[in-house]
Amino acid sequence: MNKNDEEVSNIPVTEIMHDIIFIDENITMPKCAQIMLEKKISSLAIGNKECIQGIFTKTDLLQYYEYHLSQGHRKVDDYTNRNYLSVDSEVNAMLALDEMIIHNVTRVIVQDSDKIPKRIATLGNFMNPLMVNDSSNLKNSGNLIFDETLTIGDIMITGFLTVPIGTDLKIACKTLLESHIDGIGITRNDNTLAGVLSKTDIMHAIESMN
Repeated sequence: MNKNDEEVSNIPVTEIMHDIIFIDENITMPKCAQIMLEKKISSLAIGNKECIQGIFTKTDLLQYYEYHLSQGHRKVDDYTNRNYLSVDSEVNAMLALDEMIIHNVTRVIVQDSDKIPKRIATLGNFMNPLMVNDSSNLKNSGNLIFDETLTIGDIMITGFLTVPIGTDLKIACKTLLESHIDGIGITRNDNTLAGVLSKTDIMHAIESMN
């Protein structure tokens, strides 16, 4: 175990945990989205300190949106984030993580040597060090996250799915849910990347329904 491993393993959960945000069971979906966005959290507790009835997550919100709304409510173009972060696949993984923290983003576009977007790496890829590409000879290493030779290409596992910029937001939402991913690429008519649509971006659409 190296020095970084020891430092992380000694951090108590109380130092990084957040306060629980409680909501009433009768609260509206747009209000839930508003609270999550304002607090920058991905889950809410239903109930109170004496009795938690359940947990309501960002994914639950998207399932509500995809199931209950008819097509035509919004287009992905209305909520696409055009200020996305991109890095080359050979960039050191920890340097890529530093850039994500600096820019306050949870995902990064990984591009090849020709600057063509190939995949999306998310914070989740850093949280499970065993989830690396099958081709990586580091697959069984227990210290992947802090390995200085590890590139962002070694840990990315999320395929780069895209939808056209004119796609209905409901369809894009369904794609995210069925593929179990947090973000999807949005392409222009010439197939170049216009931006990225994330679960958080769709939450803004739900919030606007207030």
